[in-house]
Order: sequence, then structure tokens, then C-alpha cells
Amino acid sequence: MKTSIAILALVMVVGCGDDSSELLGIYTLDSWTENDSGCGSEGPSVLEGSGMSHFYVKEISFFGQEFLNASLCPELPGCREDASDSELISLGLFSYAFESGSDSKGWTGGGAIAGGGGGGECSGEVFDYLMTDEGDGMVRIAVEVREVSGFPRDSDDFCDTDAAREAAEGQPCDRLEVLTGTFLEAI
Repeated sequence: MKTSIAILALVMVVGCGDDSSELLGIYTLDSWTENDSGCGSEGPSVLEGSGMSHFYVKEISFFGQEFLNASLCPELPGCREDASDSELISLGLFSYAFESGSDSKGWTGGGAIAGGGGGGECSGEVFDYLMTDEGDGMVRIAVEVREVSGFPRDSDDFCDTDAAREAAEGQPCDRLEVLTGTFLEAI
């Protein structure tokens, strides 16, 4: 996906993992931490100021690609409504797409943003997601973020998210977000 403004580009090139997931449902958001200085450990809690209380995990089909979608919600009634809406696909802020994996090995996904002002070099962020079954009805979502800069524009003068992903290869992780939730109910 090419754009001159920052936009989340989900990597949806693989089908939805090895098996159907048993992680589908609505969860109470138990914790949300963010470490702005690296990925060696979790950081302080950001849950209280987030305005979010729940999230859902459901299977989505988008342009023929199957994946798991986890999306945060500010309140339970709206979460129930969004989770049960078969037409709703949440692909923006506070949503995570997992294209590959299994309940036993974890679900992976990611995305990138890229932009740059006025014709110079590009900069952006690359996101790698991992959702794991922690047992006893708990799931964990880890988001590793790599900040990238200095990559060139493409031949159409756009900042390309594929180029952002290439620039992030081998780079250390700059930020870690970790969310945990406890299963509340089926969708």
C-alpha cells in the first residue's frame, strides 16, 4: 500500500493460520503496559488513561484473506455490538490483525506506517504483533514497534510501507506494548 500520509498497512498475505481459533470472544482488558525505551521488559501501565475496558477477538474475511482481528472497546455494550457485527472490520488504531499461527503456537501479524513531508526521505514505524493463549481464559497481545527513518521514496514519490519494513529489518525494538485480557463471553 502506498501513501504520502501515515496510514496503517496490514500485512495480509497469508491465510488464517493452521487451525480455527478457540480464542474467539469478548475479553475484559486486565492490563495494558507500554515501555517507550525498548522491549527488554514491560513498562508502566497505561490502562487507566486509555479509556478502554474490553476487547474482542473474531475471525474476519477481508478481500478473500482470513485473519483474526482483536479490537479494543471503551465499554462492554459497544464491544458486544461490534463483535457480533459480521460486516464490521476494525483495521485502525486499537485494532490488531493476526494473519498466521495457531492457538498452541501463537498468532502473528503486523503493519507499518510511512510518511514524509515535502519530498524528502521517509520515516515511519513498523509493528509486529503476537497474541498468545496464556491459559485459564487469558490472552496476551504483545506489540513490538521499530522506528525507521532515512529510507527513500518510491518511483511515484510516495513513502512505501514495504520500504519501511525493509528498513526495520535487523533494527532493535524501540517500544513494547503488552495487553492482557480474561475471557468474558462468547460472541
